[in-house]
Amino acid sequence: MILRSQALKHLAALRTDEIVLTAMMAVRQWAAFSDHQLDFSTIGTGMGHASDIGLGLALAQPDRRVIVLNGDGSMLMNLGQLVTIAQQAPPNLILVVLHNGTYEVTGGQPIPGPAGLDFAGMARAAGIAKSYDFDELDAYVAARPRPHFRQPAGDTGRDPAAAAVPPTAAAARRTIDAGPWGNPLTRAASIPSAAPRPGTERTSVDRSLDNVRVLELTRGVAGPYAAKLFADQGADIIKLEPPGGDHSRSFGPFPNDEPHPERSGLFLHLNRNKTSIVVDPASSDGAATIRRLAERAHIVLEDYPAGSADAWGWGWQTLRAANPALVLTSVTPFGQNGPYRDYRGSELTLQAMGGPLITNGHEDREPLKLAGHYAHYHVGMVAAVATMMALRRAEASGEGDWIDVSVYECQAGCRDRQSTNLTIAAYTGMSVGRGPSIWRMGTGVRPCRDGYVNIMGAANRLPRLLRLIGREDLLDHPQIGAPMGTEPQELVEAVESAYADWLAPLSKREAVAEAQAGGLLAGPVNTVADLLQDPHFQARGVWDTVDHPETGPLQYPGRPFVLTRSPRRQQRRAPLLDEHAGERNTAWSKPVSSHPAKPRDAIRPLPLPLEGLQVAEITVVWAGPHVTELLGEWGADIVRIEPLNKPQPYTRGMEGVPTREQTRQLIAQGVPSRLADGDPQLDPW
Repeated sequence: MILRSQALKHLAALRTDEIVLTAMMAVRQWAAFSDHQLDFSTIGTGMGHASDIGLGLALAQPDRRVIVLNGDGSMLMNLGQLVTIAQQAPPNLILVVLHNGTYEVTGGQPIPGPAGLDFAGMARAAGIAKSYDFDELDAYVAARPRPHFRQPAGDTGRDPAAAAVPPTAAAARRTIDAGPWGNPLTRAASIPSAAPRPGTERTSVDRSLDNVRVLELTRGVAGPYAAKLFADQGADIIKLEPPGGDHSRSFGPFPNDEPHPERSGLFLHLNRNKTSIVVDPASSDGAATIRRLAERAHIVLEDYPAGSADAWGWGWQTLRAANPALVLTSVTPFGQNGPYRDYRGSELTLQAMGGPLITNGHEDREPLKLAGHYAHYHVGMVAAVATMMALRRAEASGEGDWIDVSVYECQAGCRDRQSTNLTIAAYTGMSVGRGPSIWRMGTGVRPCRDGYVNIMGAANRLPRLLRLIGREDLLDHPQIGAPMGTEPQELVEAVESAYADWLAPLSKREAVAEAQAGGLLAGPVNTVADLLQDPHFQARGVWDTVDHPETGPLQYPGRPFVLTRSPRRQQRRAPLLDEHAGERNTAWSKPVSSHPAKPRDAIRPLPLPLEGLQVAEITVVWAGPHVTELLGEWGADIVRIEPLNKPQPYTRGMEGVPTREQTRQLIAQGVPSRLADGDPQLDPW
C-alpha cells in the first residue's frame, strides 16, 4: 500500500496550481455516467484516502487549491471522516461529493443505495462545500475547462469506464518517473557483497539454484517438500535417511495397493532429484558425517525433536563454527522453545490446535480434517521461502542463520482464512467456528450434467449471474443487493431454481465456459482423472513421466512454478534406500566457505534478509498481497499500485455493508459480523 506520506510527496511535485484527488469510486461512477474524461497526468489519487491526503496537502501547500472528489460510497462509508475533515478544512481545500443515488457500479450498472438517503443533504450537513450530481458536474466542466479535465475527441463507441484510464505504459512511466525510489537499483549498504566461496562460483548458471548444496535430514512431508522445491531448481540434495529409511516410505498410495518401501507414491513424489545415504544421526559416526557434509553445504534442513541435534553433536553452534555462512532450517511441531517444545504433533493434532478443524464441518458434528498433508505441505513452503531469504543474505554477507519453523505457528498464521478469523476474534470478540449451513445464493458448488462446478455469482457479481440464467427481471428486486445471508427466502428460491435449471443440461466444461464468458469466476470440480487429461496442463507440460526400477514409468506432478529463463531440470527418480552409500565419504569434496569462524560473542543481529529489495506490487486479493506482505515483513520496500477505475472489492471494502438490523440477523444465525459490537457505525472498514 502506498503510504500517505509518499502520496503527499508525489502530489507536491506536480507542476500545477490546482490538484484534484479522487476517491476511486468517484472516478468509476463519473466515468460510467459522464462524457468527460479525467486527465490522470495531473491528478493525484488518494488510493482510498483522498480526503485526508487532500487535507494534508492543502495545509502543506496553502498557495495551491486542492479539490477532493468523493463518490456516494464515501458518504455511506466514511461520513464521519468527511465531517471531521470538513470542519478543519483550510480555505484552499474544496470537498466535492458526486452523487447519483448509487454506491457501486458493476459492468456499467448502478446498484441503488439504501432507499431514502439524501446524499446532497448529507453533504450539506457535513459542511462540504459543493454537492453535484453528474449532470451538474458536466455543466461545471464545460463552462470552466481546466488542464486537469479533457474532452475526448472522436471517442465514440468506447466503454466509458475503460476510457477513463490512461494507457498502461504511459501510466506506468509516470509512476516510475516520479516514484518513491527515484534512483537506480542499488544493493542496501547494510548487506555487503561477499567474495565468491571456493568451489561454488557460478560460472554458467542454467537453473536458479545450480551449485547450491543442501544437506537434508528430514522425513515425512514438510522438510522433504522444501528440499524438493530446491531440487526442482537445480540444487544438489544429499538426503541422509535414518536406519530403516524415511517413514514416508511406508505411506501410500502404492501400485496395486501393495505396500513396499520403494513404491510409496508420497516418497517417490517428494524425493526426486536427491541422493540417499543412511546415517544414524544420534551416533558418533553419524554426527561426524553430518558435521563433515554441513561444512561443505550452503543449507541444512532437519526435523528432529528440538534439542536433539545439539545433544547429538551437530547443533547450530557447532555447525556455524565450521561454516559461518551456513543456513540451518529446523522444522518441528512446536518450535525450539516454549512450553510445547517437547510435544509431538501429527497432521490431525496440528490442524486441530492451530489450523482449520474448528471451521470445517457441520456445527452439529465433529470437526473435519482437511484431506492429505495440508499442514505439512504448508510448512514446507514456509521453510523453503525462509531458507531462500536467509541464503540471499548469506551469499551477500557471508553470515548464515538458524531458522526455527513451527508447524503450529504456521497453521495459526495461515492466510487461508485462519489469520482472518484470528483478526475477527480479536476485533469483535466472536470466535469463528462451524456455523450453520447457510445457503449462499448464487455461489458455491452446484451439480451439473456430469459432475459439479463452482461459480462465484454472489454479491456484486449477482447481476451477471441473473443475466446468464435468464432472470434479468430480478435485477429490480429491492433486496437484490442485500448482504449474503439476509436475502428473503422467496428471492433465494427464485434465483436458485433458475440456476439449477440452467446447469442441469450442461457439462462441467460447458457451464464454466459460459460463466466465464459472462464475466464470472468459475471452475469445474475436477477428479484426478480430469486433472491428468486437462488440456491446459497438457499444453504446459505439467506432468513429468519418470521411470523407476520398482514401479516402472509413472506420471508425477511437475514444478509448481516456471522460471522463464531457466531450463527445466531433467528429472531423476527418487533414490532407493541407501542407494548412494558409496558417496558417503567422497561427496562435496571442497568446502564452501573461506570466512574465518567467529567466536560466539561476535554474533550480532543481522539486517533483515530482504533489506534493499524494491518491489512494485500490481496484485488484487489473497495470493498477491500475501506475497508482498511477507516480503515487506522481511525488509523489502513495497509500493502497491492500484487501478483507479476498478476498486478491489475485498481489499478496499466496496462490498455491501450490512445494516445494524442485518448484522443482528446474521449474528443470530451464528455468523460473526466482523464488526465491533456487531455495529457497522459510520465507517465499518
